[in-house]
Amino acid sequence: MGIKPRSQLTDADRRRMERLQRLAGDVIDKRHLKDMSPEAERKRLVAEASAKCDERFPLMVRDASLSDPAVCDWVDRFKSGTIHDHQSLMISGAVGAGKTWQAYAALRNVATSPRVNPRTGFEYLLKWRSMTFSQFAASIRPQHGADLRTEFDALIRVPLLMIDDFGSGKITEAVEDATYMLVDYRLMHKLPCIFTTNLGARDFKDVVGDRTTSRLRHMCERVVMKGHDRREAGVY
Repeated sequence: MGIKPRSQLTDADRRRMERLQRLAGDVIDKRHLKDMSPEAERKRLVAEASAKCDERFPLMVRDASLSDPAVCDWVDRFKSGTIHDHQSLMISGAVGAGKTWQAYAALRNVATSPRVNPRTGFEYLLKWRSMTFSQFAASIRPQHGADLRTEFDALIRVPLLMIDDFGSGKITEAVEDATYMLVDYRLMHKLPCIFTTNLGARDFKDVVGDRTTSRLRHMCERVVMKGHDRREAGVY
């Protein structure tokens, strides 16, 4: 039996494909699993995940390491259970306090820790995206030839999302609406985020509105980092 062109797929065909994709559970290529021990396969996954972090992380934070006790505790808890079992992480504090450094350290730590898919028994790597809030705001602006709806849907559905400098820059009505949609979707579907922000607890409503602020308070564990500007001190 030949393969149907995508244009000839029925709704039943598409639902069947979606079920198969969900069953796969984001499992990384397992063609050689039978020839590898579990330990060797885990090492391969960790090496692959580490290389992906090196490729996609900003150069400044590729060597970021965990040091804040509260962030360390969140990472340790995140590694157990499913991704839906845990709150998101909001790291706040003054400019230069080390928020971005700790956020990328947390992201690398969880991204390089293989998880077990309960339906298949296979280990897999968690899919993730990272960006600044300014990049998020730019991504929703109309662009020639860009499918903004598809890109936005992919962004809000990614298993783990990190947004640096949340609430920074000019917040237009369109950005505020898109931020609400993103936060609301991820709250309702229990998809975790890692945020960093310079905003104080009382500033959120003025910047992103009451609805988004309420949802962020419900979904996030807040860590406040204090101290001097490490960039000025030449720590980085």
